[in-house]
Amino acid sequence: MTHPKALLTSLSLACASPLVLPGETGEDRDSAATTEVDLSDCVSTYAGIGQPFALTWCTGCHSSARTDGDRFDAPEGVDLDTLADLRTHAERAAIRVSDGTMPPTGGISEAEQTRFLDWLACGAAGEENPLPASSAEVGPVSAEMIVTSVSADSDLLTLLHASPEESVPSAELLLRESGDSAWLLGYTRYRYGELELEVTYDPELLILDGAQASWQSETTATLTDGGGTWSEDQRWTITVGEATNVDGRSADLHPWMIHAQESGGSEHGLHLSDTEGLVALWTLNDVGEGWRVVRDLGSEGQAGGGALPLEGGQTWGDRFILYGALP
Repeated sequence: MTHPKALLTSLSLACASPLVLPGETGEDRDSAATTEVDLSDCVSTYAGIGQPFALTWCTGCHSSARTDGDRFDAPEGVDLDTLADLRTHAERAAIRVSDGTMPPTGGISEAEQTRFLDWLACGAAGEENPLPASSAEVGPVSAEMIVTSVSADSDLLTLLHASPEESVPSAELLLRESGDSAWLLGYTRYRYGELELEVTYDPELLILDGAQASWQSETTATLTDGGGTWSEDQRWTITVGEATNVDGRSADLHPWMIHAQESGGSEHGLHLSDTEGLVALWTLNDVGEGWRVVRDLGSEGQAGGGALPLEGGQTWGDRFILYGALP
């Protein structure tokens, strides 16, 4: 695929780092020459590479939703919330990421660094991919490496996501599988090991139904949190097909997807790989609060691989991203 040539402009974006590079003045920065890049065979996108990278490593400081001390010395106006922002600051982003000064705490793997820099060199290709309507107030507020394990009781599977340091559970998902069908029984979200929200479905929510690509299911959800228990009648639309919004750090960049969308705005999703198994899953409410688990490139593989059915005894490493109200 041949793309037109692109112009990359300037940026400095290291959290808790000065706006300009050592030995550089503000005038140098503002007058930095644009660099012309010859683009060819560029297939990566903003939704697949740029956005996941920025959400994980940049917008904790460089976001318009953060002000004053919440920016940790990130310069006002140097934000990376959108594709337009990343294109505006592309050249400086490439410098900061390649020399390891962004983020200042480090942690970016060589593989994801390379993929992000390649995406920038391809002109930051793609289209805007807006987060939920309330994204000015809701977004990824934390991320940690966790261990996902699968336990099986007959055809009932429990996916437990837990912090490896203290074995504190982060989330739990209950699935039932039979033949080429699967049902979601419910899920539980924990905070610091304490119950934050428990949801169960009656009847169980059908999320995989043989060869069907799309269908609707009605169920009653029972929800329990610190304030009590209540029930909601819900109608879900489930689709199975090619994955969208694949995390740029996923162990498989071309998985297939099970996506369940509730009429009120809540959603569940799973990304599944025919070779790598379960590579991502998420649960979000109607304003985008919830959690997402992504199996990173280079993380320990799942025993046996494959997609569904999962098997008891499998264990692998994941990145657990919590979505909630931004501070």
